[in-house]
Amino acid sequence: MTLRHLKIFLQVCRELNMTRAAELLFMTQPSVSQAISELEDYYRVRLFERIARKIYITEDGYRLIAIAGNIVELFEKADAEIRDKKGRQKIKIGASVTIGTYILSDILKKVSDAGAIDVEYFIDNTKNIEDMILTARLDAALVEGDIKSGDITAEPFMDDRLTLACPAGSELAAKKKVNMKEIENYNFIIREQGSGTKELIEALARKNKVNLKITGVASNIEAIKNNIIGGIGISILPEIAMTRELNDGKIAAVELAGVNLKRKFRIIRHKNKNVGGALKLFMECAISFAKSFSGLEKRL
Repeated sequence: MTLRHLKIFLQVCRELNMTRAAELLFMTQPSVSQAISELEDYYRVRLFERIARKIYITEDGYRLIAIAGNIVELFEKADAEIRDKKGRQKIKIGASVTIGTYILSDILKKVSDAGAIDVEYFIDNTKNIEDMILTARLDAALVEGDIKSGDITAEPFMDDRLTLACPAGSELAAKKKVNMKEIENYNFIIREQGSGTKELIEALARKNKVNLKITGVASNIEAIKNNIIGGIGISILPEIAMTRELNDGKIAAVELAGVNLKRKFRIIRHKNKNVGGALKLFMECAISFAKSFSGLEKRL
């Protein structure tokens, strides 16, 4: 078993397709298949299941992902620090849509000011970010949604609050406070499948036995806000995403009686991921930003 085997294995995990992995690695598909077979023979386990011309990662495969990712990372770190005299470390960070759109740039600014680190980032919904952590495509991520996998460690780092958002000057805005049942009467715009905000809203609806009248689905919060301003519908959105519109009087925030709309933003990583160097600095910068943001909110 060599570093080459592990790199091929990780690429196949990312693509879940031998042919596509081979293309990205500039190899032939039989060579990739042979490397995977050699790895399976070495460990005496099945790393992938082949079903109906598709491949799926096995439980043993998922266990190897984090270990292989750490080995490759350590090799690349040594290569960079010994060969590259500047010694810059590189990490790959994910962020769910709300965090990636509204606060990630501030955290990255802190990282840039703090040390010689290069950060490559990816923004997607919580479900897809979780999958990227499990397949070693990311070192860590910042998310607002709940994490399903027991192989991922999630640590709260920042408070978040959502609110019912509706067009300013509308009948609903004039009420100031409503119960969950009342919003059944309004067109509701919701985030896409895999969004942490969508999961929270659906859980609230189930708990309060509310049938939301879904008239729109969007993966972009800005699109939802524009539709609210245009009178197309209402939604439940993070306050951090509506600061400008609330201050400008374009969107009104309405209190939902008896509903807790607070949640935590979390730093997630694979449970076997080593935390040190660049990743530790990134996490410290995220926590530092959260503390300064909380202090600013209190002053306001």
